[in-house]
Amino acid sequence: LLIMVRNQRKKDVSNGLIGFGLLFIGLSMMSGAVTTYRDSPVFAKAFSVLGAYPLLAILVGAIVTALMQSSSASVGVLQTLAMNGMVTWKSAVFITLGQNIGTCVTALISSVGAHKTAKRAAAIHLIFNVLGAVIFAIIMSVLFFVWQDFAVSHVSSVGISVFHTIFNVSCTLILFPFADFLVKLSGILVKDKKRVAEPIDDRTDKVLALTMRRLDKRILGNAAFAIEEAAVEVIHMGQVTYDNMRLSFEAVLENDEEKAKLVSETEKTIDKMAHYISDYLVKVNSADLSEEQSNMITNLFYSVGDIERMGDHAEDLAEIAMYKIRHDMRFSKAAYEELHGLMEMVTNSCQYCLQARELHSRDFANKAMEYENMVDEAERQLRKKHMKRLSLEQCKPMSGVTFLNILTNLERIADHADNVAGYVLQEMG
Repeated sequence: LLIMVRNQRKKDVSNGLIGFGLLFIGLSMMSGAVTTYRDSPVFAKAFSVLGAYPLLAILVGAIVTALMQSSSASVGVLQTLAMNGMVTWKSAVFITLGQNIGTCVTALISSVGAHKTAKRAAAIHLIFNVLGAVIFAIIMSVLFFVWQDFAVSHVSSVGISVFHTIFNVSCTLILFPFADFLVKLSGILVKDKKRVAEPIDDRTDKVLALTMRRLDKRILGNAAFAIEEAAVEVIHMGQVTYDNMRLSFEAVLENDEEKAKLVSETEKTIDKMAHYISDYLVKVNSADLSEEQSNMITNLFYSVGDIERMGDHAEDLAEIAMYKIRHDMRFSKAAYEELHGLMEMVTNSCQYCLQARELHSRDFANKAMEYENMVDEAERQLRKKHMKRLSLEQCKPMSGVTFLNILTNLERIADHADNVAGYVLQEMG
């Protein structure tokens, strides 16, 4: 009945319970099937040989686990045999060590075609388990040599579980101090490829690489995780846009040509991020989603659009800065102070809307909206004051039009920040 509910959390719980149930049913079936062969000399001979040749036992454990791609399943099979009194301690220990090596195959397969960081993580996993297996193989060989009766005695399924737990905990305690060494060793095994020069600059390359790495197609099967990663990347895009917006403000106030050019270049990166994220959200949306997840996807999609528009207005401000530079245009001190004050309000509105999106905070969303209202009121007042200066001929018409264009772009950036905050409030009800 649980699988028929609409609540996604209850569905996840029910799927987990069903999985555990099927696992134990399978183990029970295997145990019943093996009971017939409990006294067969073939099994006794096989485990006797594995006990006599530790390397062979480790190899068998690794191969079986690699083929099954699940250490839990292979350990379960070994425990089933142990429940029927067919496995000795000596063979069980070395097969278990092999199983811990074989379980690395899943991570190694997943790292194929992935970023170098993923490959190094898989390499660390393999190195960790291999070193642990070597250490325990030496220790257990000595113990079995000293207590030979214990070595040939039959192990229980609980004994295998206890040894497996001791192995993992002990390896973590032993190898944790050598974490930096494992990282360096993985760097030696997985070397950096020589990069071919690309037309985009290094900063843009890193930003887009991070976006594409997070939006991995292989996690599309897990809708909840895919949505979470997409949300993180929307925030990342928002932060890049926020920084670019601040840079455009500086370009306008300082008449800085280099900053204006950098804003335009970064805007290209923001557009590409918007394309990647939007495409990814469309793919996630094609999965079987709950109503809550579908709503989240829609709001993230709209947020991407609003953030991208904020970036467009930042680029417009950069173009205004270039226009000012070409015409050697300067505003009065009072005008610069007015713009600086308005830009601070816009900055706060954008900052709070991104924090609301990241932390799912009602308070930050409300603050973003409060600052947007302040921006609207300030923009109206500044427009009136500037029109009065124009009527009194205290300002040149060309400068006046440019000033009003700046006000328009600032007000629209705050509008889009208000939209992003609104999506968060809508999700919260």
